[in-house]
Amino acid sequence: MAKKLGIQHQQLLSQVYSNDLQDVLHEQSEELSREDRSTRRKLDLAQEKLQQYRAGRGLEGMANEYAEILSETARVREEITRLESRQTS
Repeated sequence: MAKKLGIQHQQLLSQVYSNDLQDVLHEQSEELSREDRSTRRKLDLAQEKLQQYRAGRGLEGMANEYAEILSETARVREEITRLESRQTS
């Protein structure tokens, strides 16, 4: 019985380690490696775009703040002009 199991075990191992199966496994491994590299490149690009987007939003926020400052400056100048004109009247 042990001999029969040993023979069956060897037959299974020879099937697993056959050249055809090894070739298929090697091709599959290469394909997965290519897919991994491609996915990593896409991830890097997406992270770069996200970084640019976040930087753009920061600039947009600064631009809005600057616009508010200019608006407030104009309002204060108008108030000063109005008060000066009341003093001279």
